Amino acid sequence: MISVNLATPVIFYKQLPGIAKKLDVDADFLKGFLTNARCYVEDAGKGEVLELDNSADTITKVVATHEKRFYGAEAIVEFAKSKGVDIPALNHFELGADISAHATEDQVANITALAARVERLNSRYKSLARLEAPDVILMNEARMVRDAVEQLEDNSGTYFPALDQNGVAYQSLKDIGYSLVTGWDKSVLEKNSNKDAEATFPKEPDFQRLASLVKKAIGTRTQGKFAFQAGLTRGYISNLANGNAKAQPTENTIKKIASATDAVTENELRIACGYEPLPDDEKDKLSMQRASMSDDAWQKDNVDAFLSFLNETIPMSTPLSSTEILQALFKEKYGDKNDQILLEKVSAPGTYRAEGTAANVILPIRLCWFSFKRMLMQTLYVGLIGHYSKNDELYITGYISSVKELHDAVPALRGGIDAAYDASLPEGIDIMKFPVFYTASNVQEAYKRVQQKIVSKIDESAAASL
Repeated sequence: MISVNLATPVIFYKQLPGIAKKLDVDADFLKGFLTNARCYVEDAGKGEVLELDNSADTITKVVATHEKRFYGAEAIVEFAKSKGVDIPALNHFELGADISAHATEDQVANITALAARVERLNSRYKSLARLEAPDVILMNEARMVRDAVEQLEDNSGTYFPALDQNGVAYQSLKDIGYSLVTGWDKSVLEKNSNKDAEATFPKEPDFQRLASLVKKAIGTRTQGKFAFQAGLTRGYISNLANGNAKAQPTENTIKKIASATDAVTENELRIACGYEPLPDDEKDKLSMQRASMSDDAWQKDNVDAFLSFLNETIPMSTPLSSTEILQALFKEKYGDKNDQILLEKVSAPGTYRAEGTAANVILPIRLCWFSFKRMLMQTLYVGLIGHYSKNDELYITGYISSVKELHDAVPALRGGIDAAYDASLPEGIDIMKFPVFYTASNVQEAYKRVQQKIVSKIDESAAASL
């Protein structure tokens, strides 16, 4: 979940007509607050609207003489209060799992990118406000925060839409039927829920969507190089990428484009071109099932999948030369195409001793499982046990996964296990009895903590230099 507490309130342009009607003023008058053409000031409890020009020197001299100064949406809120009207501004927003449930993978990525930009600008505004930056700077920073939130709300409807590296406007919340002000558009939700019941294929091609997919497929390559690799002409690829296609691409053409890229799937191209998607394979079905799981169920399913894989694979008939082999085998059978998976060593192999086993070597490994849509990272730890052959080849004959076994056998994991144990004790949970040791973290929250530390260091450096 993405959660942002805005350091400066936000009012959207689309809200101005309704607010203007409540205040009995012209909407353009209120727009002037958002564009910094005017501000609201107070002295001894008496308010006044000041007209501003583009001169930073004039703004600083005129505005600084007043006790309280308000800019942008905050100025509208205070102006409304002076008229006895309470205007609700946006001060906080959250984007939860329901966004992912009603958006495509591309839309989620686009919305996340726009939300991240809001966070960056919002943090910068907070830092500058703490440093008591000049009003003219804060005015501009507040405007940039508002513009970023406006783009997140309805990017294509803004004067200057945010663009990706290919020059294509990001899709925003409006594209999935959601608003930070009013929530979900019920008609869009109903449309999404009835997608499978809509008209049968073939349908009319969505050339705009197809253009976006083709650009994504081309990536950093030139159109000429991509066309050569796909076995098509450069002119045809150019027309597709620019939305100038004259007719529906054939299914064979779609297959050629898909064969030349890993960035988009054949089914994504087929749907954009109006064709029925190919039958789902097992991984598609698995991804759909896992997408409907709660975060807790998703983590449990990952544990079950990894332990099932180990039980199926171990003992290994061939020596383990690299963890990449295990990673490839695991992804082939259990990998979810919507997630990223990395399997790696925790430390070098060490000595292992336990009753009832001939294994004398332990190789601790971890499986990092990242879900972009959930913004969750789960890390599972196991110890592969076995022995070296005469040729110094490591043969894996078993594994250990319980928290207590790993704590006793793997020194490199003791610090992490002790920290998790201490954190669980206040809740009356003894993790040492758990059959599997794993950790889970919200990447968004972790990012915020790192961001706060960086801002704190900036503030400390700035204070030290004064």
